[in-house]
Amino acid sequence: MLIWELIFSLLLIPVALVDYLIQIPVNFPSTPATINGQNFTLYTASNFTQWQQGFKDWDVKKDEAMLFEFSNTTTRHFWMKGTKTSLDIVFLDASYIVTNIVEGATPCRIFCKNYMGRAKYVLEFKANTAKALGFEPGKKIELTRN
Repeated sequence: MLIWELIFSLLLIPVALVDYLIQIPVNFPSTPATINGQNFTLYTASNFTQWQQGFKDWDVKKDEAMLFEFSNTTTRHFWMKGTKTSLDIVFLDASYIVTNIVEGATPCRIFCKNYMGRAKYVLEFKANTAKALGFEPGKKIELTRN
């Protein structure tokens, strides 16, 4: 598996270089939301530019979350390039059932670890939030936009 991660990382070097050289401001729609009983400001990423930006260059607060919305369920690949804060990455199927959790994914600059899971939706939080919310693979999460 390590060789595939290396190959994947090498293929992403041109993307990382272009991303570093061209900084496009990205706006995210936000709404108050309750996730498993806790209140958050929920930012939604629903297009390529937003997916690419994510929480990059943010000082993520404990009451902020980002929901990545995709049109279908497949294996999703995430990395932490340019983030300032360690994050929990929660992969969800179309019914909001947890398929995989990455706890405490660490920021990186060039050679970044590839985190993946099968998902239609992905939630990101400041590190240590997923466990506090009781997330476990196979369990459905409760997400209500207020």
